[in-house]
Amino acid sequence: MAKAKDGDIEKIVESVEDATTFPVLTEEISFPGAPTPGAPAAPGAAPLGQVVQSAVRDVLGWRPKANDTKGFLAALNQSFTTTEVEGHTEVTWTPKTYAAQAQADLGFITGAQASIFNQAKVALDQALPLLDGLTPLRPDANLPDVESMRGIVRSELVDLVNEVGMEGGPRVQRVEDLFFQLGGSPWTLGGKGSVDFREVEGHLGQLRDRMGLKSQLVNTVDEEQNLTNFIILVGYTNSLFASWKAERKFFLPFTGEPFLGTQLVLLSRALEVVDEAVQEVFFAAQSVFLGPAQLQTIALEFDGQPSMFAADLLNWTQSFVRTEGLVLLRDQGKDGVVSFRETLEKIEDLVESARTRSFGGRQVPARVGRGYSSGRVQASLGKLGGQLEETLRLASEIRRGPAPVVMEISAARRGKRVRMELLGDFFQDGAAVFATPTDLATPKPADQGVPAAPIPADRTDVISSGMIFAVFSGQLEGAWSIVVRNPDGRSSKPLTLPNGATEVEA
Repeated sequence: MAKAKDGDIEKIVESVEDATTFPVLTEEISFPGAPTPGAPAAPGAAPLGQVVQSAVRDVLGWRPKANDTKGFLAALNQSFTTTEVEGHTEVTWTPKTYAAQAQADLGFITGAQASIFNQAKVALDQALPLLDGLTPLRPDANLPDVESMRGIVRSELVDLVNEVGMEGGPRVQRVEDLFFQLGGSPWTLGGKGSVDFREVEGHLGQLRDRMGLKSQLVNTVDEEQNLTNFIILVGYTNSLFASWKAERKFFLPFTGEPFLGTQLVLLSRALEVVDEAVQEVFFAAQSVFLGPAQLQTIALEFDGQPSMFAADLLNWTQSFVRTEGLVLLRDQGKDGVVSFRETLEKIEDLVESARTRSFGGRQVPARVGRGYSSGRVQASLGKLGGQLEETLRLASEIRRGPAPVVMEISAARRGKRVRMELLGDFFQDGAAVFATPTDLATPKPADQGVPAAPIPADRTDVISSGMIFAVFSGQLEGAWSIVVRNPDGRSSKPLTLPNGATEVEA
């Protein structure tokens, strides 16, 4: 058996002491968007608020959310149409065959998702009447079996449209499973793709076989039209699968720049999770006898930055994700996302530093007190930091413009100064130039004044989107990789500068 280290023993003892010192407190809580408990309902009945929210969701196909007037109006406009008839206004409700909406809490269904969603809606509207009108050509067809398979195909077609229109993007696995259920192996990534009605597998193939939809059984023009309707039905699904294969790459994470509208939906969800995490930190603090007033007295120290009270940091985080950040994301486009990311990076760094040293932060337990240093509070702070990091990752996937491109570098060395002229494209105002030694396996000694990590230029002048002048005060010996980083965080591919400079100034 491995011997426990002294540090491990201390942590075990501290955890046991925390468990015996601080009580286990529980309370009824409600998260944003959750039904608010009201008066006690009758046995077997749902609370009135939950019934109302469920009714609104069924009628509008929209998830109710406090203070979201834009989303509510969008849902109303999509669910009801008004027409003037003989001097009065008639309002018509359009039931949602598919649940997807064009507007979500923050973003919209845009780009590739909007394209395939609109195509799927049109295909479904055309396909369902054809499916419902199919009649068997087999004289011995089992009608209950036929209706059972017809219902399965109908359900899968509707589910497919629902999925491709889901807020935040469809679940790729779900979409591809539905295509497989409908058409079998041809409608998979490794399949042949487009097939005619005779080759289709899956539930469409079973529907064909149970109905006897084959050319050999056609005897009249009406029967041939019936077979034609099935061929058209298969053709619609063929076309939809081809579009999915072409645009599937846009729905895979970490494979490319996402569409702004879809990504804003994901950011909206992430901000709600951060809000919940802040509430959990407050609750964890209360469970160790740290109330809001006492949190206002716990000063957190940060390296090279002013101190801040714990409550102020938590309140800033909460107000940012509830109001300030939402305004930036909703109203300012990609520029707003860039500004949002900069503030979120600051908050995330402060939250990580707000943990005690034994939990990876910078705070000294003796200064912040026993309750704040307890495992409960530190674990909740760790969860908050993790949620902020995930939100930052989502925001970082949205860029204002293309990545900078460095095509050519010319440099001149004079003493220990190196002046560079960089030619390329997509340089933004405020861009920075960095130099990194290419041979990091054998870093230069520090006493030679050449670091083994990227160093920024001492002066960078962005002349235009295609030209930058940069000056390095330290002599660049050997081969160096030069990178341009724009203010939005995008960097160019490194371009090697041999021997620090190509010429020596007179």
